Amino acid sequence: MKKKDFFIGVFATLVIQILIFFIIFINAWNIVCFNKEINTDVAVLEGWMCDHSIKEAADYIIKNNIKTVFISGNHINKQKKFFPKDNYAQLGEILLKNELKGYIC
Repeated sequence: MKKKDFFIGVFATLVIQILIFFIIFINAWNIVCFNKEINTDVAVLEGWMCDHSIKEAADYIIKNNIKTVFISGNHINKQKKFFPKDNYAQLGEILLKNELKGYIC
């Protein structure tokens, strides 16, 4: 067997494996990354969102008549003295309630 034939075989095998990997990856990504809106009355939010995201979330809640909101958040470790609560979920709840004042209790 010649060296040239060997390298062509190895190269072809690598190209086929890479193509198979990308085909599987793209299909798996489409399953994991769900980008369609669904009709629901529940929203799940991150507690550490920035101010404009809190505003957008409040607008979304009002527009879509969301009944239940779950807010996740980690424990606040740094600069804790500046925050009224112990974790980002509680902080996000305060900010969201302020944004939705008059809409929900």
